[in-house]
Amino acid sequence: MQLALDQYKTIVFDSDGVILDSNVSKIDSYFRTAKKLGATNEQAQSLVDYHVAHAGIPSQPKFKWFIETVLIQEVTPALMDDFQEAFSLAINRGSLGCKLAEGL
Repeated sequence: MQLALDQYKTIVFDSDGVILDSNVSKIDSYFRTAKKLGATNEQAQSLVDYHVAHAGIPSQPKFKWFIETVLIQEVTPALMDDFQEAFSLAINRGSLGCKLAEGL
């Protein structure tokens, strides 16, 4: 679907499941991000579990925890950038298929 954005005065972006039913997609994005950057299925699932247990905090502290605790690697700006870029791409792709949240 192609939108004519010049018709609109306001564009609202949703990243927490209020407008789009994106919670499952976001969880999947954490898993796919970890896998893309070399994690095993078990390691990727630990990031998902941490995300679910710590909903409401930004992705960067979650990635920092994952790198230090699960991957047992040094957190570097380049590695954090890699995670954030991969996560952004996964979120963008996942959001395209989301339906409007029920009751909106």
